[in-house]
Amino acid sequence: MNNKVVLMGLGLVVGLFVGIGLTWYTTSNFTTQAIIEAEIKFNELLEVEKSKYSSKISSLERTKSNLEYTLVSTEMFIDSLNTTISNRGKELNQIKKKYNEKLSSIDGMSHNELTNFFSKRYQH
Repeated sequence: MNNKVVLMGLGLVVGLFVGIGLTWYTTSNFTTQAIIEAEIKFNELLEVEKSKYSSKISSLERTKSNLEYTLVSTEMFIDSLNTTISNRGKELNQIKKKYNEKLSSIDGMSHNELTNFFSKRYQH
């Protein structure tokens, strides 16, 4: 009877070990499969998000390039306009200077010089 109890106890222990081993093996396989599927799904979602942001980044880079081109063009137009304004200002100053010199020389002109001056002035 002692042998039967020992054998039953030993059988129970061996059965428990075999049961635990089979349970661990089965759940380990399910767990590994679930982990692999989760990683695949995560990678797919990550790629989708990357593609969304890649297109947005590409669009922003094009917009930035267009803005830089517009800025450079605007700076060139402003420089050109400033040069034109400066040149026109110099030309106006020269015209004013010549006009003032002519007006100041009127006092010393003779009657014939005054007649020629005013007749030429209104002929243009």
